[in-house]
Amino acid sequence: MNHKPAATNLQPSLRLVHPSESCAARKHVTTPTNRPPLAADDPRWVLAVRTADALEGSILPPVHRRSLVRWGRSFGLTDFDINLIIAIVQDQARRGHLPAYCPRHAEAQLAMVPVPLRHRLFDSLRGRAGLATALILTAILALELALAAALIN
Repeated sequence: MNHKPAATNLQPSLRLVHPSESCAARKHVTTPTNRPPLAADDPRWVLAVRTADALEGSILPPVHRRSLVRWGRSFGLTDFDINLIIAIVQDQARRGHLPAYCPRHAEAQLAMVPVPLRHRLFDSLRGRAGLATALILTAILALELALAAALIN
């Protein structure tokens, strides 16, 4: 009987990519099809990119970690989520990815970190910015008209 060994590792093999290589070398990077990629202004993504920039190999010096924690707190991330994002990026570096590509390789893991409430509120208001501006201008004009009417009388 010929038995084929079961495929135990369905992950593609890792390979180091030098930053000077073309974008074609990074085509193997994919994101899950069931969720959109993180936006460039997503605090989780920005923290991951900043973490990757601060790495020395796979090590994050304490001074950089403190700075990243302060930055993450200012955008509403919890200390746990901040340290989780840092650990995710460091894990990618330890797996052999160049720091510049760690956030992209960890995008699915980063997407599991909850979005800060402050960021969700900003996203919901972003589409209503024109309406809010119009309401504020209307209120200012109404106040000016009321003041003008009071001065005339």
